[in-house]
Amino acid sequence: MAENRLLPYGVKDYYPSEVRKLNLILSGAEKELTLWGYEEIKFPTLEYKELFETTLGENLKNGFLLKECEKGEILALRYDFTPQILRFVLHSKERVFPLRVYYKGETFRANRELWEEIELGFELVGAQTVEADAEVLAIVKGILKRLEVKDYTLVVGHRVAYESLVERFGKPAVDKKQFSPTLKVFLKTYPLTGEEWQNLSIPQSVKEELSALLELLKTYQIAEENILFSPSLKPEREYYSGLYFKVIGKSGTLAVGGRYNKLFERFGESLPAVGGGLKINNLLEVVPKQATPPKRVYIIDTTPSKGEGWKLAKLLRERGIIAERDIVTRDPHQSVKVAREKGYEEIIVIGEKIEGTVSAEEYLKMLEG
Repeated sequence: MAENRLLPYGVKDYYPSEVRKLNLILSGAEKELTLWGYEEIKFPTLEYKELFETTLGENLKNGFLLKECEKGEILALRYDFTPQILRFVLHSKERVFPLRVYYKGETFRANRELWEEIELGFELVGAQTVEADAEVLAIVKGILKRLEVKDYTLVVGHRVAYESLVERFGKPAVDKKQFSPTLKVFLKTYPLTGEEWQNLSIPQSVKEELSALLELLKTYQIAEENILFSPSLKPEREYYSGLYFKVIGKSGTLAVGGRYNKLFERFGESLPAVGGGLKINNLLEVVPKQATPPKRVYIIDTTPSKGEGWKLAKLLRERGIIAERDIVTRDPHQSVKVAREKGYEEIIVIGEKIEGTVSAEEYLKMLEG
């Protein structure tokens, strides 16, 4: 084991408190998506390497590859969800559009701090209008509201606006935000609800899309000051073809998304599509809401048969209460100490009276009261 490390670089363990918060984030996002009519789909963790390379147009030099034992073909751990979406849509037997789906799982890349990241994404396929883009933004804001995340900025960009700046000033100047008197106005961000961005020298088609987007966001009652337009915002994905966005919070990027109409054209299909994805690991750092721990008790039965402890645990579990039994032979005072170290506030001792604990009868009376 290299350098006495217990874990490889790029991966981490999630402790129970983190898992509770993680599940809170996932369940909150899933509830919001379900209310908008999105249904969950599941993908395999392993795919043929060619799926990712063909779809993304890049070599998987930062991917994790495996050799299939029987035929010797090269497989890859999931590098990105979007290629799987394309495969699913193009070969699906249920091609009824618009298609609204969401998914969750891990992606694996060696070019980021965490090689294994948890992601939740959603896609709206088969809708060309700006209303689809507005729906994606509304869902993201709805999820953040549900999770009580307030301190963030949602920045909107557009591929056509970005490409026009690259053509005019050069890609290095735009991407590295190099200051110049003529470029500086395009390096700023502008409130979408304001009028200043409408005076910028950007393609008229972009202005029309942004205006339509703003009107729809007003309809959804989410046209707020923290939605900004950045003409020079670099697309998070190379395959974004129209409007795209990034949500920035204290811990970094919280969500990204955008339109990727041209991606299906690589496979001979012409399908409009837009989607979004949550950066779960960054959300873990900023979500203030803590999942309420389930009601739970620790049962210590000092009687020889242990029968009362079994019966009580069964009764409590039937009522939806977590009941962990102490099954180690030791002094009951030591068992109480262990229960407290494990975070139990309610400890039941059968057969003895120990300070700071309750009997089975006392606990059942408290439940009924």
